[in-house]
Amino acid sequence: MTALSHRISTARALRRCTMVGQDIVVEGPLHVHNLGRISIGDGVLLRSTPVTSHLVTGPRGDLRIGHRTQIGHGASIASHHSIRIGEDVRIGAFVTLIDTDFHAADDHAADGATGMIEIGDGARLGPRVTVLHGSVIGAGAIIEAGSVVKGQVAAGARLRGNLARRVVPDDLHFGDVALGAAAVPGVVAYTFGLPLPPAAGTHRDDIAQWDSLGTLNLLLSLEQTFGVTLAEDSIATARTVADLMEIVRKALAVSA
Repeated sequence: MTALSHRISTARALRRCTMVGQDIVVEGPLHVHNLGRISIGDGVLLRSTPVTSHLVTGPRGDLRIGHRTQIGHGASIASHHSIRIGEDVRIGAFVTLIDTDFHAADDHAADGATGMIEIGDGARLGPRVTVLHGSVIGAGAIIEAGSVVKGQVAAGARLRGNLARRVVPDDLHFGDVALGAAAVPGVVAYTFGLPLPPAAGTHRDDIAQWDSLGTLNLLLSLEQTFGVTLAEDSIATARTVADLMEIVRKALAVSA
């Protein structure tokens, strides 16, 4: 394909977009269905081969793709509310971004929940990642392949799983049981993306990320770090970091 024919093909693929930047590359037969607003920045790469990618907005949808972002083939991005993808983001093949449930679970005639999706500059989403409505992925965060994201992801964090949880760094895999429960605040900090480990007396209400989903992520992180099995209801009833430390202390005593 000549440079001219490539420009014509790209212009044709993006003709239904609201605003289109310079030097955009479209590879393959991109499908665009725009009833709202789609804005694409400069230098964006949209792969749509060997599997077609889809960009879709509803009547109130607003999809914005920042400069130099790359999106892999087979991607499905649907906005009925707002999806904002930052600059220099890398999105793998078969990734799904969807900011709506489309309809209520108990009434298909009723509108479903919606919530803005925001992906920060320089974030990396691996192949087959799904990002659900109301999610904010911080700048430079890495979401590993096949993960499902719902909620807040701290800048620079690395997550994996369904639902995705923070990957605990190797230096928090304490093999020495003597460190014991004293290491729990560090795990809490890494799980919730806090700048510093919280004090033992810190209440769960003081940590915004410590909601029901955060509790599950915390349970998995603690089990991963200490090599113990914890009861979900015990973690759910913990009110402070000190409570978590006591739960871990007892689990370590049983496994010793």
